[in-house]
Amino acid sequence: MQKNKEQMLLLNGRYSLLRIIQILFQEPMSHEIIALLKAPETRACIELFSIENPDMDMFLDKLDEVAASDSDTFCNEARREYNMLFVGPGKPAAPFWESVYLDERELLFLPSTSDVRMRYAAEGFMIAGNEKQAEDAVHYQFDFLASLAWKMSEALNAEALDELSRLARVSFDFESDHMLNWLPKMAQRASDHSTCYFYPQLCAFAAAVIDFDSQLLKEIV
Repeated sequence: MQKNKEQMLLLNGRYSLLRIIQILFQEPMSHEIIALLKAPETRACIELFSIENPDMDMFLDKLDEVAASDSDTFCNEARREYNMLFVGPGKPAAPFWESVYLDERELLFLPSTSDVRMRYAAEGFMIAGNEKQAEDAVHYQFDFLASLAWKMSEALNAEALDELSRLARVSFDFESDHMLNWLPKMAQRASDHSTCYFYPQLCAFAAAVIDFDSQLLKEIV
């Protein structure tokens, strides 16, 4: 498998990008997360991929807004938006569980959730945190992809090309069978809601990242 320098740079950078998105979805806004958004390393990581995908440029504009905003005000408003869109109280506008988007009843713990669970187990991946939360939550899915990306980076640097191809196939299949089927729908529901402070842009960014990442992975599986 031939890899050019640009492709190798992107493959090694995937872990950081996927981990950043996982952290941003995992819990409501905090001053620690704001520090992550303002960090030069975060911007550099996103810029690496936005060069390849102009659809991601909008999130860089959002980082500029965060850097220029009052941290306390931004934190409070973003926390309210996070709860309104994703978790409640009340019915969330854009729930961040896959199964909600695959069945008109919008239920949790459907067969798709079981398939996600089995794919985690096949790679020895265990979720951390609230065990009562469905495994197909967006932050768990990005956590899973980030863990595979770390292993892929190790395989790439060790020139273990068979393992690199296997992990790329696992990642590509997971994105194709799961994330590509519902992240755009979550992004649409978030953008349709009256709030537009931070998280609708994050949802659109996450969907764009997975769309681009699946194309990158397809080149090496």
